Amino acid sequence: MDLTSFAVHMSAIEIVVNNALTQVQTVGSSVLMLLGAVSIVVAGFKIVTGLVSHGKKETNWFVVVLLIIVGGGLLAGGFGLMQTISEFGEDAVKELF
Repeated sequence: MDLTSFAVHMSAIEIVVNNALTQVQTVGSSVLMLLGAVSIVVAGFKIVTGLVSHGKKETNWFVVVLLIIVGGGLLAGGFGLMQTISEFGEDAVKELF
């Protein structure tokens, strides 16, 4: 095997890996956005049941607000939001060490 054919094979492998990474990011973003939508629906259900029960059912309003905030963030940001948060954490760790 000469050096040229080795470089061609490595280039093909790099293309396949980059395509796989793009697909994983796309699917991951869709899953995170779906989880965001589910979180908002659950928050809406908790709001309605909490208000309809007239105080007979205990409702954790902090969790409801958190579901709305996190669900909205995931629905709007998806994978990009998670990537931004992880980059912020990486920068914070680098500053500490």
